[in-house]
Amino acid sequence: MRASFVALAACIGFVAFAAPGASAGTCPASITLVKTANISSFSASGTVVTYSYTVTNTGTVKLDPVTVSDPMVGLSSITCPATSLAAWASETCTATYTTTLADLNAGSISNIGTATGTPPSGPNVTASNCLKIPASPAPSIAIVKTANISSFSVSGTPVTYSYKVTNTGTVTLDPVTVTDPMAGLSAIVCPATSLIAGANETCTATYTTTAGDVTTALITNTGTATGTPPTGANVTASQTLTVPYQTTANVPSSPPAVTHPAISLVKTPLPSTYDSVGQVVTYTYVITNTGDVSLGSVQYTVSDNKINGGAALDCGAAQTLAVGASITCTNTYTITAGDLSSGTVTNSATATNGAQTSGVATATITASATVTTTIPSSPSTIPPTKIPSSAPPTGLGGSAKVVYNSGLLGAGGSSVVAGLVLMVFMIRRRRRV
Repeated sequence: MRASFVALAACIGFVAFAAPGASAGTCPASITLVKTANISSFSASGTVVTYSYTVTNTGTVKLDPVTVSDPMVGLSSITCPATSLAAWASETCTATYTTTLADLNAGSISNIGTATGTPPSGPNVTASNCLKIPASPAPSIAIVKTANISSFSVSGTPVTYSYKVTNTGTVTLDPVTVTDPMAGLSAIVCPATSLIAGANETCTATYTTTAGDVTTALITNTGTATGTPPTGANVTASQTLTVPYQTTANVPSSPPAVTHPAISLVKTPLPSTYDSVGQVVTYTYVITNTGDVSLGSVQYTVSDNKINGGAALDCGAAQTLAVGASITCTNTYTITAGDLSSGTVTNSATATNGAQTSGVATATITASATVTTTIPSSPSTIPPTKIPSSAPPTGLGGSAKVVYNSGLLGAGGSSVVAGLVLMVFMIRRRRRV
């Protein structure tokens, strides 16, 4: 606003003292620009800066269009609320910028804003304003020193020292150096000579212990990292490391840990009895980690001498088995005529994971008391002897009844029935005597 009054006063003076013949009705077209920022300094990359450009039409004629430009690299588009300004009117345009590490290293950011207005006649009018925002750098450095051994017991022991250097400040350090005054130390080798903010590198050097180190019972040395910022004094950091002497007698030896991996197998049949040929029996196998250490992801298998010729059966997918954990799988067996004749079925199985094998798991199932046997019907080639069911054999006392079906008995059926009749007759006779 103050700029508007100044321009107005100048305009009045221009009209009052206009040269003879010159137009004194209007002031020349003019424009002003004032540029500001929301911060006065910055100390880190990534800082967001908002620029404001206040544009004022300080003439007596309308300016249309009015534009604002700024060639700063990385600046956002400049946004203005209007595209024209009446006489003595003003507006504030804005843009944003994010600081970079390069800005910190440069020590400041500077840019120039320019306002341009087009009057109804005559040339465009312009105004520019430069703004510089200083950086407040905070250079710093850190070092961590380590060795590949924690102690030594004889002279001639090689030692490798590592010096991890980190740029903990906000500006680039160039150069970065590491020094260590230890006598007998090799040259210190670093992968880089500069570090940007937040970066780190590890330098190395070697040393071999001496008889003197054994006598003093330790080796001690100090590493120092030095970094040079873009401006200001160097920054440094140091760390001392001591590696003690230790006799082998003082180094206890620990026996290797002893583990006992093992697995077990439990086998259960269902049902536990059978009564016909073709009956299916399902066997359930439970494999358990009975050792004291977890067993890695491996495939477990079960082999049963009565099933598939003893071929191995995969028990689920390969898996890890914790101590005490189990996995379960099943397989089936079909009863044969031989199993009915023998009266029992006994089979044995073992489980393995390739490294551990279980003990033998045995299960026995038995034929039930009532065995159902179907004798195929076939035409008899020998005429059966028929005994009428209404006339029991002599000596049975009329209390026994024989039912005979030659179709079921087939060939030789009459002989079987005659034998049964004779047996019953003898039993009855013996009881009477």
